[in-house]
Amino acid sequence: MSNLKLPAPAIDLVPHRNRMLLIDSLDEFSRDRGRGHLQISDKNLFIKNNGRLDAVVYIELLAQLIAAHSGYEAQLNNSISKIGFLVGLKDLKFYQFVSAGDIIDMHIKKDYEFDKISYVCG
Repeated sequence: MSNLKLPAPAIDLVPHRNRMLLIDSLDEFSRDRGRGHLQISDKNLFIKNNGRLDAVVYIELLAQLIAAHSGYEAQLNNSISKIGFLVGLKDLKFYQFVSAGDIIDMHIKKDYEFDKISYVCG
């Protein structure tokens, strides 16, 4: 991608495709922070019968925002984006449910990075 403007469509930054691409864009970027969003579609794979997004998917949303942040940084540096894996969670709290049509604004902060390991809060 030669045009690195924000907001950047997530499809240009992460490997996820089709219905597994859950976030819309990376809206803000700095070396240790990122912000992105998505609007919950009624066609989302993880919408329950009650119209709410399954809460376990919130974890994947943050993982995709981290991937978008990494993808954007790789493009800035003309390098290849690293493959990443979520290996743990700490202090996970859900404050409210979201439903089709809602917009989720997400923030991440990279607290530290060592070799291939990053500790990210979101």
